[in-house]
Amino acid sequence: MKRRDAWPATCTLWIGDTYAPHLAATAELLAGATTWHVAEDVDAAIVLLETADVVPTLIVVAERYVGHVAHAQLDRLAGLAPLAGFVALTSIWSEGSGRSGNPWPAARMIGWARAEAYIQEQLRRIAAGCAPDWALPPTATADERHLLAGAAGCDHAKLAETTPHRGATIVVQSSDREMQGWLAAGLGAEGFVSVARPLDCRAPVQGAAATVVDWPDFRRSDTRRVTELVAAVAPVGLLLVSFPRPEMLGWLHDTMLDDATPEGTTAVALLPRPVDVAELAGTLCRLITPRCWVGTARRTAALTG
Repeated sequence: MKRRDAWPATCTLWIGDTYAPHLAATAELLAGATTWHVAEDVDAAIVLLETADVVPTLIVVAERYVGHVAHAQLDRLAGLAPLAGFVALTSIWSEGSGRSGNPWPAARMIGWARAEAYIQEQLRRIAAGCAPDWALPPTATADERHLLAGAAGCDHAKLAETTPHRGATIVVQSSDREMQGWLAAGLGAEGFVSVARPLDCRAPVQGAAATVVDWPDFRRSDTRRVTELVAAVAPVGLLLVSFPRPEMLGWLHDTMLDDATPEGTTAVALLPRPVDVAELAGTLCRLITPRCWVGTARRTAALTG
């Protein structure tokens, strides 16, 4: 197979709502980093592909509910854009459809809570000349992905360089010792300096850039404990939750705005468990970057006024 100097630029066709609170950050990310086209629904997307000079390399379908897109419609899209990768962003009502429902053929089913981290990681790979996840069928093995990376001329050194904040200190807190070790080892492999310790430890760590808090059964009543823990340890925090919901960000945001909350906390974001290490690292990098990321609970005028 002929090697490439770089992976082709991404042309995205987004189908569905771009303003839903749980999808806005992902839509904004793709709109700013790729050639961007939007269709209200699948029928509008079919018309766009048939009548306009649009050749997408990535088709993203924002699912509203289980069954809102028929397989026949997806087949029609695939026929009009045979080289495009398909990513389905599942709604909060259909996150289990890929396992127990009627999963879409040849599409990656990505839950809303990890969509932004997933897309960011794939764009980082493309920037380094590496193949994105959607370049192969969802059934591709790890060996096949490795072969594609070599054929595409993937520059792993450049890929490593595209990870900002390498060497930053991350505090990992969990009540599960095995989870502490796994997260610390994974972040270490991504170039961070990790400090693992129990969940109830609130002693500050000098120079810590962020803390990862493993809190599987997070509830609204836990909100103040989480924000106070993050504020005591590091400037920003990433909360790992088994079943994240959009309103959880609202709970965290409201609590952080409360005068009783320590002023140290500037941002708390959510990721679902189990977590992909590369997506975890990418989310931490975005949290550490001094800018307001849509979809992250922040104590800033940008989200409060």
